[in-house]
Amino acid sequence: MHVRGQIKNRVKDVIKGAYPFKDNVLLSTDVVTPESPVAIISILDESAEQITQGENPLLQRTAELTIEVRAKKEKNRSFDEILDEAAAQIESKLGQDLTLNRLIKRIILTRSTLEIADDSPEGRLILTYDAVYMTNNDNAIIAR
Repeated sequence: MHVRGQIKNRVKDVIKGAYPFKDNVLLSTDVVTPESPVAIISILDESAEQITQGENPLLQRTAELTIEVRAKKEKNRSFDEILDEAAAQIESKLGQDLTLNRLIKRIILTRSTLEIADDSPEGRLILTYDAVYMTNNDNAIIAR
């Protein structure tokens, strides 16, 4: 499995069980949509920079990982409260494991986007992280 897939699986393991998701943490490739709130993990963009010279150069890769949290309105809680609590839980969990159990060099929050409309039954929070890791040019399965 490509390191990107390993990163998504590790992030899923780290935040699974966190309030308010319980087991509602999915990868973007999952087709089931469980009850709200749900967190969906994806990597859609990645850049690479050659770090060493030679026959099989070392690459520093930066994968842009997004965690999209979707929540429906609740009687006694606003979107802000639900999504802020979700963000706090995710940021705390990932902040306690910045290397995803030594799979990567670091994971850093780079952006938060909140999408709430008063007339919508659902709100969204998108947390964007840079996950930095190294591979050899000929092997995208093993992070270094």
